[in-house]
This record gives sequence, structure tokens and C-alpha cells, in this order.
Amino acid sequence: MEDVSRRRRAIVSRKDPRNPTQALICALERDPGGVVIVWYSEPYLREWLIAEVDGLALPEEIRPLRVASVDEALQAFDRMALLALPGESEERSAVEQLEGCLDALLLAPRTFPVVLFLLRQGDGRDALARAPGLSSWTRGCDIDPDQLAQIDVVADRARFASETGQSVDDWLADWRAGRISRTGKSFGLAYWAALLEPPEVSEGP
Repeated sequence: MEDVSRRRRAIVSRKDPRNPTQALICALERDPGGVVIVWYSEPYLREWLIAEVDGLALPEEIRPLRVASVDEALQAFDRMALLALPGESEERSAVEQLEGCLDALLLAPRTFPVVLFLLRQGDGRDALARAPGLSSWTRGCDIDPDQLAQIDVVADRARFASETGQSVDDWLADWRAGRISRTGKSFGLAYWAALLEPPEVSEGP
């Protein structure tokens, strides 16, 4: 498997401001001790995004820690904390709790960000609108990969087939069966293909 640093270099070298994976990398690097918000539209896409962020993290020997509470995230001083809550009410509570402990976050000797995953149209978004400190701090570090992608499903499925020589469905079947090598290019194609697959069919990349 291609190492993470080579994969990141391959992605960043494309210089595409609307590339969702490149946007994630930029957000993670913008404020190493801060908070990054990643918006998701469906639960199955959230799990893919969590795996994507985990796969992009550097250094490779310090893997991110998935946590389910703000307290756990704050205690992970020396690792990237992937804060994924079980439901909308918990996401709202997490935003409120983070708003209330901004001073502690600012003063903490963190070397990696807290990455908070929020449902795009959920309670967490409403709570963030009422959290002036957190919303100001995370401005520019909030990423919505779906909106960045600006998908035209019919046109993009045709373009995907033209570029890869396979339909989205056939390519994903080969990917999930392990018949496609894990490289920087193929990871990008996997994300693109997952967004083009009908939600009722998608299993994530």
C-alpha cells in the first residue's frame, strides 16, 4: 500500500481547490491545535469521511483516536481526535460544550486538531449558529466534501467511465473486492465513485 505521505503529496500536487480530499488536508494543517468541522449528509458518508481523515493523518506512526465525547477529545493532547457522536442531540451538546471550553482548548498544548463530524442539516449546525466563539474559530476549517464536489451524477458517471474504462458500479465492485491497488489516485477515485453511487446501494468505498 502506498504510504500516507506519498498519497498526500500526490493529492496536494493537483492544486484543485474543489477537490474534497485536498480541502480536508488543508483544513487539518491550517490550525494543528484547533477544531476542524467536517459536514456529512448521510450516516454512510460519515463513516467514509472518518476513514478518509484517518488515512490522511500524519505522522503515520501516531494514528488518530476516534472518540465519542468532548471530554475524551480534550484528553487526547498528543493525537488527532476524531469526534463522532451517536446522534443529532449529542452533536448539539458537543458544539455547546466546545463553545463553553474554548479557553481550555486555546491554552491546551495540543499538536493535532479535534475533528468534529456534524450532520449538515442537523441540530449541531443549529447549535453552531448560536456559538459565536466556535463558529468564528472554525471558519475556514469547516469542510463540506459533498458541496465541494458539486456533483452532476449523470455527467460525472459518464466522465468516470471515460477516465477509468469502467462504470462506477463495476469499478467499485473491483475496489471492494481488493482487485484495485491502494494508491493516491485510486483513493481519490474511490471517493468520487462513492459519491456517484445511489445511496440505497452504497456501502462506502
